[in-house]
Amino acid sequence: MKLLSFPVLFSVILNVTGADIELTVQTDEVYQTICHFGSSAAFDLNEITDSWSDEGKERLAESIFSREVDSSGNPKGLGLSSFRIEIGAGSREQGSSSRIGIESRRAPCPLQEDGSYDWSEMEAETYWVDKAYEYGVAAVFGYSNSPPVYFTKNGLACRTQEVPSANIKDDCYDDFAEFLAQVALYYAGRNTPLHFISPVNEPQWDWFCENQEGSRWNNDEIRDLVIAIDTIFKAHRLATKITITEGGSIDRIYGFEGDPTGDQLRFWEPGSQLYVGDREVLAPYVAGHGYWTEDTDRRLVETRRTMRDRILETDGNLEWWQSEYSFLGDGYLDGKSSLQPVDYGLFLAKVIHHDLTLGNASGWQYWETFGRRGTSLRYMLVRVSGEECTPEKTGWALCHYSFFIRPGMKRIGISRSDNAAPLETVDGILPSAYINEATGDLVVVVVNYEENDNTVHFTFPGASAPVRLTPYLTTASESVNMSHQEEVATDEDITLPGRSITTFVANETVRANEKYGAFREKTSGFSGQFTLQLEGNRLLVSSGKGGALIRGVRIEMVDVKGRVQAQAAVTGTSSAEWLELPPLSRGVYYLKINDANHTFLKKVLFTGIHY
Repeated sequence: MKLLSFPVLFSVILNVTGADIELTVQTDEVYQTICHFGSSAAFDLNEITDSWSDEGKERLAESIFSREVDSSGNPKGLGLSSFRIEIGAGSREQGSSSRIGIESRRAPCPLQEDGSYDWSEMEAETYWVDKAYEYGVAAVFGYSNSPPVYFTKNGLACRTQEVPSANIKDDCYDDFAEFLAQVALYYAGRNTPLHFISPVNEPQWDWFCENQEGSRWNNDEIRDLVIAIDTIFKAHRLATKITITEGGSIDRIYGFEGDPTGDQLRFWEPGSQLYVGDREVLAPYVAGHGYWTEDTDRRLVETRRTMRDRILETDGNLEWWQSEYSFLGDGYLDGKSSLQPVDYGLFLAKVIHHDLTLGNASGWQYWETFGRRGTSLRYMLVRVSGEECTPEKTGWALCHYSFFIRPGMKRIGISRSDNAAPLETVDGILPSAYINEATGDLVVVVVNYEENDNTVHFTFPGASAPVRLTPYLTTASESVNMSHQEEVATDEDITLPGRSITTFVANETVRANEKYGAFREKTSGFSGQFTLQLEGNRLLVSSGKGGALIRGVRIEMVDVKGRVQAQAAVTGTSSAEWLELPPLSRGVYYLKINDANHTFLKKVLFTGIHY
């Protein structure tokens, strides 16, 4: 007999403890594998590196990367697992003639006018790459905002009116690719390779000269650049991959059809004139930015959900990396005229939560790492002043995810007793859960966005004894930042302070391949509540008391490209129908129930086939 292994997709736990909400951790409901949490370094990097003492820079590195704890058990740093450095285009060397008015935003370039390379121009970036490696950072990125000024149409690292789209000479695509290859070779030769390079940044925007380096790129120009980079990187046998598209907002990835910079999933659609998804150099990650898509709760939810679905429809193996986010819009204000530091941190946690749980982000990066005195909390994780460095509430909010949720861990399911939809909970209790399959370690992050305290009760199906949890708490208090708390257990109600973030850590608690009872799913929709139950290679679809399964209803299991894998037509009136399942590989599928007027659609995650 063939036994098909399903995860537990849904569980309702009756509220018998008096807690405000019951949270059930579903270790068998496995989603994306986490690649990294990190941030970018750019505008203040050179001045800090040039002027700070070695001791000061070491303290700063510790505050960003360290995964050690102090004598009280509190994290010494944010524990970032990725870091991004800028590969400049040469505006710093041009000085005021660069037409970039803010001096700290002019970037140096190692390529010289005579074609030689002066790697001392990247001394600051190299210092921080070294520090990232010293602290065991998993992924190091380089990103480019503009081709070197020697290759641009106007001789500048920013765009002017006479440049219609990409600011690169028509015959310099290979030159730009070779430049990026030389940067990759330099770091590989130092045994600190760049794992990824992002060659274009927010190609939808105009990037006229004023504040920083930048270039617009139409999609066909990005395609041609990817082809050039693929050829050059192969010739140099480089392991470094490139990421595209660095869309300026999430909806730019899947929307704006007809716009020469829009609908960028076409890069991964076979048959598209833009298709480069088979190029060896291209990493299977859509890099996109979360800016401007959280001005309302509905937009926060719907853009991420739509993007996730569109990515799955395009390629089931393709993932999304949220590669830049900070508070460029005004959604973070939440209707308030003034904010406390914790408000910035909570809004950031709210965005991260939905990026992970609705967008299925496997990588997440903030813009940017450092901020000076007087800089708004909107744009920093760590505030620097003199040689002092202080993680802000934004930094600690990211730390709740970055410190214990490490590369290779998987997001798993967590159900709630109120059965509330994302739009109903967006300003309430926001839980997510993660597992290390090798060790059985579990991490649960719960954001209490509400002003009032709330109590939660955790359930781990199949656990033979109460699970011990170590909490780490951030509140509005200036001194409570990812602060180690006394152990709690799952046989007691746990209080979450109002306006707080708590990370719960349970070591060696469960294994993801343990099965806890029969597969079941209960959900509202269509004409009633469906229950799914697996028996062997057959799936029983029941409509409960509603009797929704009547003549004309069709039940299908389809893959992410819409191809039918199994189907059954209801010929009578019944409360249950069997769906015979073929052998299905591990992956994402959808259960569809259709009649003439309605369609019920539910994502199903298969963990594999067991014989």
